[in-house]
Amino acid sequence: MSDEHFYLRSFPDPVLKQPTVPVEPDTDIHKLVRAMKRILAEQRGLGLAAQQAGSLHRVAILTLAGQQTVAINLEIIGRSKMTVLSAHEGCLSVRVNGKLFRMNVRRSRQVVARWLDENRQEHTRRLGGLDAIVAQHESEHLDGRCIVDRLDPRQLEREGLIPKGVAA
Repeated sequence: MSDEHFYLRSFPDPVLKQPTVPVEPDTDIHKLVRAMKRILAEQRGLGLAAQQAGSLHRVAILTLAGQQTVAINLEIIGRSKMTVLSAHEGCLSVRVNGKLFRMNVRRSRQVVARWLDENRQEHTRRLGGLDAIVAQHESEHLDGRCIVDRLDPRQLEREGLIPKGVAA
């Protein structure tokens, strides 16, 4: 599959609603990772899930402590009960009139995440602050959920995410 096959998918593209499948040890994901890094750089984002590039492999790129991290088979395996309101959280795949759609999202203050890096080495880390928000956001994408799934149809219509009259 060529690098051009991968491009940023936008809501309501059905691929964004599909859960990913785990990456097997012998699966070559180099082209996917390269394309995801390109898309993330072009969009100046903090994270990207494989569905946003049109793939159903369980791969995300996260910006953690300011560094890009390839997270294969990303899982959130623990969450703090304390939450924080992620004010103006955006999603690269959700735009209204060409502008990034932003909304407030309640997230766990800290999470424990587990993933494999590009060399298939396992990492388990406790994440807090912005790192925790990014990991939760991308993990939700990998599970086939998007931040706008938190809105009811009338809110989607009000925000301009679906055509008027569809929510009725």
